[in-house]
Amino acid sequence: MVDITSSVFLPKLPKDYSQGVKIVSLLLAIIVTWFSLALILSAVIPDPSKTSLSALPSYLEYASRNGKFVLFLAALISPLIIAHRCGEASVIEYIRKNLQHTPTILVKVGSLSILAIASFGTFMFSYSTIKTRIPEIVPFTWDEIFMKLDRLIFFGNDPWVLFSGLYNSPSILVFMDTIYDIWATILVGTWALCFACYGYAAKTRFQFPLAILITWFIGGNLLAIVFASAGPCYYGAVTGLADPFAAQMAILAGLEIEEPLRAVRYQAILWDVYENPGLGFGGISAMPSMHCATTALLVLFAWKRPILKWLTSALFILIFISSFVLGWHYAVDGLLAIPVAIGGWLLAGKILSRFSPKS
Repeated sequence: MVDITSSVFLPKLPKDYSQGVKIVSLLLAIIVTWFSLALILSAVIPDPSKTSLSALPSYLEYASRNGKFVLFLAALISPLIIAHRCGEASVIEYIRKNLQHTPTILVKVGSLSILAIASFGTFMFSYSTIKTRIPEIVPFTWDEIFMKLDRLIFFGNDPWVLFSGLYNSPSILVFMDTIYDIWATILVGTWALCFACYGYAAKTRFQFPLAILITWFIGGNLLAIVFASAGPCYYGAVTGLADPFAAQMAILAGLEIEEPLRAVRYQAILWDVYENPGLGFGGISAMPSMHCATTALLVLFAWKRPILKWLTSALFILIFISSFVLGWHYAVDGLLAIPVAIGGWLLAGKILSRFSPKS
């Protein structure tokens, strides 16, 4: 029978506790540095409608809202997993035998979950504070180039045209739109679980959060400035050229469903933020796709687990296709996101290898 101290949620400190503390300190140091850069930029490019810190509570609430569902689900499932590992015939018997550990487990997991939510909310605030100011730093000049690259790759067609049959099935589009939105819950939930599941090796579970920070800063902020583009849904507005995506956006807006797609609503909201500068959520930036980059990191994170590998791979394909079918991105935005994510993952692994205990 396996002792509870070797299970997912440990009442005792794990053997690599000091390693975990160092890695968490590194993550927090990166977030604090990013946060400081965001505040400096907000001072250089002031927000006419809000003080620079006024949006932070909204991002913390965003992280809490999206992360708590996954944490709650994990709290329900984990006793089943641990009881099975301990050789118990039932979850009730397992809980009865280990009831004395419950308060300690709840305090530790609760504390780690709060740290995870707070760190993610601060990271998102920092990322978005810079992202919303991209149009003030550089103009959107790459949209026409990316549109032409898409046509070059897809034999002279805009990618959405090749999937035009999907627009005849509103239920499929609603499903794609929902998954594209639920992506946020998967992201925050995975981040939080990497903190809360302290029974796993620190290097294994923290490679994902570190890779997220690297990928989002390099891809979502730096490359987004270098390759400043708005995306198909805003093509006509930012380029002043004939809009090849006007028909696509008209189809999405005119679908006969009970309420507009989330993509259509959020695209309108982000355009309002663009026209009326403020530290609201998001900001406009298409290249590279952070949806695709993050999902690619999930694939890498799950690669050694066969079932999860195929599930995350299927999710990546769905997110990639949805990104241009829903008008958010050019296909090249998702394609470039792959090497950015792989680079972030490998760099995170290289950095964490320095924290491994010496033999």
